[in-house]
Amino acid sequence: MEPIALFGIQFTMSLVAYALIAFWYVVPRLSSLPREVALVPLLWVHAFRIVGGTILAPGAVDAGVPMEFRVMIGYGDLATAALALLALVA
Repeated sequence: MEPIALFGIQFTMSLVAYALIAFWYVVPRLSSLPREVALVPLLWVHAFRIVGGTILAPGAVDAGVPMEFRVMIGYGDLATAALALLALVA
């Protein structure tokens, strides 16, 4: 099987699984809470996106990965984590 086809299958199955989890468990629980309270667990998930910053470390990924892509992903994840933490303390 071609790697891109395998990736597509894995991505689709993960997306369906997470959608079902959200539909069955997360949405019913969070919809019963006030908006400010319901947003807190959703923000905590993004507070740990600092891990994406490791893509900026030399040797963390293959040298063939374009630097523009690494910078976009690395700093984007770090900015997302910073904004999530800021929103949590606001």
